[in-house]
Amino acid sequence: MQPFAAGAAEADPRFPSGPWTGFFQQSWKAPGRFRTNLDLRFQNGQMEGEGHDLVGPYTVRGTYDPAEGRCEWTKQYLGQHAVSYLGYNEGNGIWGVWEIRLLFGLYRDRGVFHLWPEGRSPGAEAEYTYAAAPPGWGARFGQTLTGSGDVKLGWAVAAGLLGLLGLAAARLLIQGWDFLSW
Repeated sequence: MQPFAAGAAEADPRFPSGPWTGFFQQSWKAPGRFRTNLDLRFQNGQMEGEGHDLVGPYTVRGTYDPAEGRCEWTKQYLGQHAVSYLGYNEGNGIWGVWEIRLLFGLYRDRGVFHLWPEGRSPGAEAEYTYAAAPPGWGARFGQTLTGSGDVKLGWAVAAGLLGLLGLAAARLLIQGWDFLSW
């Protein structure tokens, strides 16, 4: 992404550059609602910024479409994992879903978020964020549900891989003992 030119910020009032605040929710690893603070810049359909939350400092890079209100970006924790975001801004901040995929998709965690410009109120919509799934969620991330099915499947795959690893280690150990005995 090209660096932003000075003084050419987005004119749409839904996308003011500057400090934003909000939360993300997750239901599995560390259940709850967690605050995040960030500084965002919007210009010509590109968004970028930086922020921090309980996981650590991060950068934001992505795109937005003022005509649809659609926003899509990656939050990259410094020295850690990345999180994909898909959301919509309908005038009360950006709300939507996030997803983490690690180990070639074997580990997935999903949840919802709501961000708004600092100093503004997100209104009652913030309380409904958890139940909402924006358009495009299914096409982008697969299932629209964030229930325990994905978690159970992830644990089953991980347990299967650990089982195979254990069998391979046992096989090598047996072969090692045979090697030492001759």
